[in-house]
Amino acid sequence: AGLDARIKALEGQIAEVIRQAEDTARDYTLMVSVPGVSKVGALSLLALLPELGQRSPKAIAALVGLAPFDNKSGKLNRRSQIQGGRSRVRR
Repeated sequence: AGLDARIKALEGQIAEVIRQAEDTARDYTLMVSVPGVSKVGALSLLALLPELGQRSPKAIAALVGLAPFDNKSGKLNRRSQIQGGRSRVRR
């Protein structure tokens, strides 16, 4: 019961901070309206990826480490791979 009360208090504080920032509130509302995006997922994206909405989708994919990059050098021609970026966002 004590932990539930603490969680509710923290959720209230987070909601208040989001309400105070107009752009963040708009982004949060938009994200949560997408099927499959939870409140926690939207909050994580807002906290860990502040560039969201300011850069192109390709740049965001590269920042997070979801964009495949070719692995070629001279005659060496390996498969494209996804690596690097912000692992916390991917998780």
